[in-house]
Amino acid sequence: MIIENFYEEEIFKKIFNLINTDYPFLKTYQPQTWKNINRMDGYPCYETDILTPENFIFKEFVKTFQEKTLFKIKLLKTLIRKTYKNELLEGRKNKKIFKPHQDEGFDLAGVIYFNSKHLNDGTVIFSNQKPSIIVGSQPNRCVYYNCLQWHQPNIFQELDVRIIQPFFITLIK
Repeated sequence: MIIENFYEEEIFKKIFNLINTDYPFLKTYQPQTWKNINRMDGYPCYETDILTPENFIFKEFVKTFQEKTLFKIKLLKTLIRKTYKNELLEGRKNKKIFKPHQDEGFDLAGVIYFNSKHLNDGTVIFSNQKPSIIVGSQPNRCVYYNCLQWHQPNIFQELDVRIIQPFFITLIK
């Protein structure tokens, strides 16, 4: 599912400003379940710590997601992630790059795009291990799906730096 203009405009601007001024980013890779590898063998990225329920972005996400979807969140894991085009190019050159995956252990997963407006900065959704949908990035666009849906970030990133808010949700049933 896609939700355009996910955050209210002023909230989106405030969150984007916070991301660019108040959050340290740690060099890492995805999936972090792959142990003892060179980060360029995975999907190289930079991430904040997992946001806590006291965090402004966490609170705004819960409020907004529940209002716009009518789902009730039991558990939320979210953070902010940056990827750099030059690192993805290096990973592709070595033919060692992030593969399609599922996000087991939750009900829903998704991403909010912050600074890009391009098909190549979006998310690829798979059906029967084959790409079937590409959701292009758009600032303040939220895309979410069942956690067992195979997906991956588009690895042909256009922007030098792509900023997103990935999230993983367990619902109250």
